[in-house]
Formats: sequence, structure tokens, C-alpha cells
Amino acid sequence: MNRRNQILLGILVVQVFLIILVFWPRPATSGPGSPLLANFKAGDVVDILLSDDAGNQLQLAKQGDSWVLPKADAYPADASKIMPFLSKLENLRTNRLVTQTEASHKRLKVADNDFNRKIEVKMSDGTSHTLFVGSSAGGTATHVRAGGQAPVYLSDQIRSWEVDATAAGWIDPVYFTVTQTATVAIALQNPQGFFEFEKSGEQWTMKGLTATETLSQNNVTSLLSQAASVRMQAPIGKTEQESFGLKQPLAVITLTTKTEAGEVQTHTLRIGSKQTEPPKQEGGQETIYYVASSSESPYFVRLASWAAETFINKKRDDFIQPPPTPTPGAAPTAALPALVPAGPEPPTPTVAASPGATPTLTATQVSTPTAAASPTVMMTATAPATATVTEAPPPTPAAAQPAAETPAASPTAGPTSTPTASATQPPAASAPATQPAATPTPTGGAPTALP
Repeated sequence: MNRRNQILLGILVVQVFLIILVFWPRPATSGPGSPLLANFKAGDVVDILLSDDAGNQLQLAKQGDSWVLPKADAYPADASKIMPFLSKLENLRTNRLVTQTEASHKRLKVADNDFNRKIEVKMSDGTSHTLFVGSSAGGTATHVRAGGQAPVYLSDQIRSWEVDATAAGWIDPVYFTVTQTATVAIALQNPQGFFEFEKSGEQWTMKGLTATETLSQNNVTSLLSQAASVRMQAPIGKTEQESFGLKQPLAVITLTTKTEAGEVQTHTLRIGSKQTEPPKQEGGQETIYYVASSSESPYFVRLASWAAETFINKKRDDFIQPPPTPTPGAAPTAALPALVPAGPEPPTPTVAASPGATPTLTATQVSTPTAAASPTVMMTATAPATATVTEAPPPTPAAAQPAAETPAASPTAGPTSTPTASATQPPAASAPATQPAATPTPTGGAPTALP
């Protein structure tokens, strides 16, 4: 390697070293440091302008001892949120330096035209300060840079989300509020109809409810909860405009309250027409909101679309308890027939023999299992035909029994012998008695029992 190349190589090494020295991210230095915003006192601030990377801007101004939103006809701001915020700006220090090059501003989101948040404050002596709040460095540390200066520092005093460029972060967002427990009546009018509710004891009633309908207590309570505390997005001002649509509102909510002393008051919220705001930046989305007015405030405000449509879209069926849903696959239950009182149990039929009746002997053949056996003649004493029978229910059918076989004549009987037939008395009336075989009479007379 000749001397010329050696010189060029040495120059290259020096250049690389200088580049690393200038552009290499430096660790944050520690130490007490000096205030980032010189001569800044929280109590001396009289005006604040906040901007974010979405194109939102919000101005806060001090009037006497109060803070207001000057572009909304001096709508009151919450000083308890503003003063702690200004104290954080006063406590910013330069003890944690990150970089001193302007080329790093965009990357750290603290450039003049590329930032997460921008804070512009005016002091009572006419001076002003600008602060850029950038990206997070992990944990609680955030990159910050004072306007007009190149150094970027880390700070744990402030974060991007604390610099809210919308009104909701600096005011009391509750616009319409009523004590729920003191509310005794609710009225809602919207494109679906007019609905009135009154409280009776601990239960709500609805006007126009039919006998077959049941009011949903939970849904009425939910309506009251939504109407008794309505939040706004931002105040608009005190001057009504035709475009607000409040002369023909889409919804009117009226709550009637009664104090312990018996004083009755009405509170009304009116919701006007839907408004559309174009995107603040290219490629952004349009904003949809509704304008509202209240009997409790002289200001017109913006309501989020979901909050307004809660009242605009309510319909009658929303307040009626739906009928119970039948269980899938369940068989219908048949109605049981009405029970008929049972009458007195019918008496058992009885057969009574007439006094002085002469018993009659009846010959009955009894079959025996042996085929070759001779028939046996049974002698049974029966009562004459006179009997008293009481009607009884028909007997339960039983299994069929083979009929008793009655021979036409006894093998040992004479040719003129004829058995006398009669109804056989039930076993309970007379028991059959087996007698010695009767000797038939040759002359055809009736058989006589042997002694």
C-alpha cells in the first residue's frame, strides 16, 4: 500500500468516527438539570392551545380565576384538571439528553410538522412557550423537545395521552343529569311513538298497556339510567342554529322528579338532527354526531351518535316482556278430564229361597279325566224358581271355560226317565252334596233321594 492510499484510509476512519460521534444515540444523562421551559410558571399561564396528530385542536383560556373554552361561548373548563397539567410542564428538566440533531426529530415524533402532541402556552407577561411531546421510550419515559431548540430529552413528567386535544378531557362531560331515586315519571317521544311511564311504589307502569301485555321492569329501569346521566362530546355554544334541527327534534325525553318536600319538577332533553363533520386529515374518517339541548343548561352540545340513537330508536316492543319461549321438543300436556263423584257401590245380587219350598234334585254329569270311567250322577238340592235378584254391574269378562256336558239320559236310567232342570244356586247359597246314586223309577216318576 502506497503512502497516498494510507492517507485516504486514515481520512475515511476519521469520517466514520465523526459520523458515529454525531449520530449515535446517546444515553440519557442524569443530574438535576435545568428547566426545559425557561421562566415558565404554571400560575402565569393565561392561554393554552393543544394539537394532536389527528388534526384536533382545543383552546383553553383563563378568565379571572376560572378556565373556559373560548370557542364555545366560554363554556366552563375544569380547573382541577388544568392546573396539575401546567405543573407538570413546569417540572420538565434537561437532565436526560437523548440527541441534539434535528435529523432525529421526525423519528422521535417531535418535529415541527410531525409530532404526537403540541402544546402552545401564553404567559401573562406576553411571552409564549412551545413544547412537543413525542414517542414513548418504554416504561414511563417520553421524548420531549422545546420549540426552537434542537436537543431532545426524556421525561417521566408527561405522556402523550395526557395532552388531550378534545374538549372531553378538560370539562365535566355530564351534560344532563337527574336523581334517579327521585324520578316518578318518564316520557319519551320519538319517530316510533310516545311512551309514558309512572312509578307506583317500587314498580313502573306504562300507559296504554293491554291486559295481555306485561311491562318489562328491567327495560324501563335501563331507560331511566340512560336518561338520568347523558354525556356530551363537546359544547357548541349558546346560539341555536337552524341546522341543529331542534325545532322538530328526533327525540324528547322528559323526567319528572319529586322531592321529599313534595316539590315536583320536570327536566327535558331534546335531540336534534344528525350532523356530519368531514375528516380533519386526508384519509381520515368523517365524524357523525347529534345536537342536543337541555332544560338544565343554556348551551347546545354534541352527542355521540350511539348515545343519541339510544333514545331515537326506542320502540314500544322494547318495553314489553316477551312471552316465555317453549322448550324445544317438549310434548304438549293433555288436559285431564274432570273427575265425576262415584255413586254408591251397587249391592251384590242375592238369591232368596221362598219359605216352605220343596227342594228339587237335579242330576248333573261330572266329567272325570279318565275316558273309560262311567258318568257319575250328582244330586243337588235347589230352591224353587221364586227368587229376588238385585241388578249388579256386568262382570268383568273372564277367560272362556268349556261348558259342562249334560247327558241326555243316564245309562242306567229307564226309557221314560227325564232329569228335572233348574238354575243352580251359587255356592254361597247352598253347597252341593254328593249322594249315593239314585235308583230310577220304572214308571217315569221323579227320582227320590236315598236316605
